[in-house]
Amino acid sequence: MVVPPEDGRANDAVLKALAAWLGIGAARLALRAGGQARDKLVLVAGGSADEFAGPLAAVSGAGEAPPGVTTTGAR
Repeated sequence: MVVPPEDGRANDAVLKALAAWLGIGAARLALRAGGQARDKLVLVAGGSADEFAGPLAAVSGAGEAPPGVTTTGAR
């Protein structure tokens, strides 16, 4: 992300980019861990694994990561 990590702005930008990439509202996402770290743990409220099968395949290497997001593979 190109947003400076000040006052949580970078975390907010990550959540907004992830929500856009998943095609869901940002209100469905919550940062659960990693607020001050490079790696983040994000909770997605509602939905099912099937709903996110395409985007998750992208993270695992079967497709492209969202714009502005660098991935190292699924964990």
